[in-house]
Amino acid sequence: MAYDRAALIARSRKTVHAVQAIPANYEHPSYPGVVTGLSVRWHNRSVLHGNMVEAGYNDIIEGINRIIFDQDELNEKGVVPERGGVVTLTAPAYNSIALILDSQDPTTGPVNNSWLAVKP
Repeated sequence: MAYDRAALIARSRKTVHAVQAIPANYEHPSYPGVVTGLSVRWHNRSVLHGNMVEAGYNDIIEGINRIIFDQDELNEKGVVPERGGVVTLTAPAYNSIALILDSQDPTTGPVNNSWLAVKP
């Protein structure tokens, strides 16, 4: 039997999504007021720009936010994320943080549908 790397990646990503996803609502930019409940993963980090060596401080601290959807869930619910769509994290610990989808990441294999997002 041949090794199926794509199937292994798909199972792994499904497991990661099941464990790390948080509840969210998605509002499509073309249908304001129509909200769909989904599970998403929110990856965020900061990138520091500036000259720490000579100046001793950062000029800019830029936040990078990525929203990762499960493509099968999107298909089941008939959701096609688009630029300008609003993802609101509904888990209590996230205080209804809203993120606006900006650009879709290139597809890197099965399961994940990943977007760069910005805070309003």
